[in-house]
Amino acid sequence: MEKYKKKIGFIGLGIMGKPMASHLVNEGFDVTVFDLDSEKVEELQKLGAHSGDYETIAENCDLILTILPNGSIVRDILFGSGNMAAHLKQGKIVVDHSSVTPQESCLCEEKLAARGVRFMDAPVSGGETGAIDGNLAVMCGGDPDLFEELAPYFSAYGGSVRRVGKIGSGSVVKLCNQIICNINIATLAEGLVFASKAGVDPEVVYGAIHTGFAGSAVMDSKTLRMKEHDFTPSATIKVIMKDIRNVLKTADQIDCPVPMSAQFYELLKSLKADGHYDDDSTSIVTYFEKLADTDISLDT
Repeated sequence: MEKYKKKIGFIGLGIMGKPMASHLVNEGFDVTVFDLDSEKVEELQKLGAHSGDYETIAENCDLILTILPNGSIVRDILFGSGNMAAHLKQGKIVVDHSSVTPQESCLCEEKLAARGVRFMDAPVSGGETGAIDGNLAVMCGGDPDLFEELAPYFSAYGGSVRRVGKIGSGSVVKLCNQIICNINIATLAEGLVFASKAGVDPEVVYGAIHTGFAGSAVMDSKTLRMKEHDFTPSATIKVIMKDIRNVLKTADQIDCPVPMSAQFYELLKSLKADGHYDDDSTSIVTYFEKLADTDISLDT
């Protein structure tokens, strides 16, 4: 621990941010936290964290970590109403763990570099469970020497910590992850509804195929929850819509067709209209149930 003496500022104590910050505190790092929800801040203080506002964190911390709902909020905190950049001295480091577009990451790096502040985009994947277990995938874009310097900090909550390329690459890999993971969830939902409509219990389907080529972490974690209509939020439709919107925006900028993502986004809009905006991704099953006029939760 003596080698890693950076004072850490952690901004954003949401579903994933709170356990991530907790791991840093429990590992013995000096952590100052901020969130608009004061109760979450108090929870971290009980573990041993300090509390501070944007200015305090910018001035007193060497390494500032953010994990926030979207890129607009990240930019506002750094360069807008939060005005953190004005208080960041040369040599400080900012790492954004948020899911944003690669263009937004590059913009943050450019503006911070002008002030002598180093930046890395390092979105995470693994959901609430991965954050609680300290087993997140951390996808880092930026300078290789900076990555080596920061990897021990990321390891407090990351089971897989990798540098994937230059600035913006972390965000590209996260968006790729969101395409593959979420369309997989939709495919699982469609398959389970198909089975149910044909008279086969989705749980029986899972038992028969989950160890074969169709098996996946998505199938393992989502099948039973879909059958039971457990839509308790972890990765919400709201968050997924934001990520897929970022996919479409980035794809348009690089002139890359993403027809499945575009169709999936329309599915998400339908779920929002049906009242599932704040529900978990397991609620995707209701879209296919509605089309098939069936309810897989009634299978026994």
